[in-house]
Amino acid sequence: MESSCTMNWFQRLSDDVILKILSYMKTDDLCSLCRVNKLFERLCADRAVVRNCDFEESFIVTDKVLKNFFRTCCSHVEYLNLNHCYWISGRTIEMVVAKCKNLQALALIDCNLTSKRICKLITSLQDLTLLAFTVHNIREFDLELNNSPGAQRTMQNLRTLCLHFKVELPLKPGVSISIQFTRQPSLFEHCRNLEEFHVIGQPVISCGMPRDLLQPHVTKLDNLKNLKELSINDAIDPAARIFFFGTLLEISRLQLQFRTLLKPTANFDRYERKADFIKCLKHTMPCIENLDVSRTFAEFPNSVITIEKAPKLKFLNIVESHEVDSSSLSSIADACPGLVSLNCRNCPKIFHNKSLQVEDTTGLQDLVLKCQYLQHLNLSAIHFHKVSDVAWNLVSHICDTKELQSLAISPCCLAVRKRAGDSGGTVTGGKRLLTPGSELMPSGKRRRVGVQRSNVESSVHQRSASTSRSSSESNDLERLVNGCPHIKHFELINAGLSRPAFNKEYNNGLMPKHSCYTPCLSYTQVKTLIALQLFMGDTLASCKKIQTHIQKSFEKDRPALVTTIFPLLHEDVPHVVNSIPTKHLEDLTILSSYVSQKPPGWIW
Repeated sequence: MESSCTMNWFQRLSDDVILKILSYMKTDDLCSLCRVNKLFERLCADRAVVRNCDFEESFIVTDKVLKNFFRTCCSHVEYLNLNHCYWISGRTIEMVVAKCKNLQALALIDCNLTSKRICKLITSLQDLTLLAFTVHNIREFDLELNNSPGAQRTMQNLRTLCLHFKVELPLKPGVSISIQFTRQPSLFEHCRNLEEFHVIGQPVISCGMPRDLLQPHVTKLDNLKNLKELSINDAIDPAARIFFFGTLLEISRLQLQFRTLLKPTANFDRYERKADFIKCLKHTMPCIENLDVSRTFAEFPNSVITIEKAPKLKFLNIVESHEVDSSSLSSIADACPGLVSLNCRNCPKIFHNKSLQVEDTTGLQDLVLKCQYLQHLNLSAIHFHKVSDVAWNLVSHICDTKELQSLAISPCCLAVRKRAGDSGGTVTGGKRLLTPGSELMPSGKRRRVGVQRSNVESSVHQRSASTSRSSSESNDLERLVNGCPHIKHFELINAGLSRPAFNKEYNNGLMPKHSCYTPCLSYTQVKTLIALQLFMGDTLASCKKIQTHIQKSFEKDRPALVTTIFPLLHEDVPHVVNSIPTKHLEDLTILSSYVSQKPPGWIW
């Protein structure tokens, strides 16, 4: 009998057990595993494993690896996600998609594809029901679509369509511009079964305006009679917003009942003059489940957004709504008992009663008591520095949400309760605020982005010192941890930072060079680093030299590596920033909290 030390136990496992294990692996890991031996090559090509292929964050996959992986499994792939695979060539993507004849969902956001190539790709995909792609010129895409009967047939079967606008902005500030607002028949003329339409705008860093702004004209409104979800992201992209809100006003004539309506930064004062839009909005309230009306200065709830008629509401985003107060939360709690996710980031009056002109947390209390299914709550960027027992009750109310899974809250909403006379903070009525020098707020000036090594070490000493506090002291952070046993994601956030830009691992990877102007990054020590944005005081030639050297040194190990090194005071800085791939641009520039930013399970 073969001894246990030499026996290959893995070979004794059945294929079903191995396939079950492989189903939990990421797609890029499957690409590596399939090259081990014949057994794994066969199992990694099984339909149960490759039916859903997601390469969105597979930053180590190259063109060659992608081609080899789809050489044997292409016939089983039904869902293919290549979103943000900006380093993969358009020819490779075209070759891979052409082999996957049974595709039902295809995501190509921020890929190297022209409008002509996209229309060519979808021509043979008659079973496609979900399509997402980047459009650089919507008029050019409409023209290509009108000249491709095969692509038109594919568009007829689509149920979900997502357009990512990445319109070139060649104009510099200070230069006169000429913008054309045009209305023409659009791609909606070919979409007969559309149920979801999503628009993603590109973050714009002060680079001017596009030359063409297209507001679609829908001549066949019946094509959109099945539309249930309509959304746009929070980016201030003029081309994307004109197209989205133009579409919304066109669709409003149908008086549809939406399940999802995400339209941040909407100006309700302007739309009140649109009778069809107001009727549609009121008509959709009984069926609405996901609603985003953030950054509005109107009262909420109001005559347009009749929240009391939305009992099915599960997600609500009211970010930076300056007229929302504690009584508004009470109204939301009374009307929407099934609420799962609520985003109140930077709502300055959320703990204030406008009618009584006093601090008030009864709205939050009503919310947690009546919304038993609440799982995600964002209270970040809300400054609350009162020393009364109202702040203590605030944390108590949050601890009453037993199902809470994610929470974002400002540090100033937390406090430490001690006996009067103890040092280390401001004591009023037996309550000590978290002030500089206390356990949760280290002393000194407010730190900028980046953590110095000395600060990291001092925080360790502070944590060790906090363990020796007297038994009579308790702080709100401990109460949150103990009172919310199911919490998985927690952000203690203020001043718009969701996380330190430089964590400890990153800081160890920074090593000073002999020149005091040019830092040298040890990429080998920071193996997960994919995007670097560095603005310096050196010349353009010097920055380009360093950037080229880094790119060539790591192009084999990290094909997705994006390095941006540029003079800080150069006039083309906004254009350079906008050339960064969308995924990394948002990570590098949007530093606010992501808790409850989108509905749970949202993929766009």
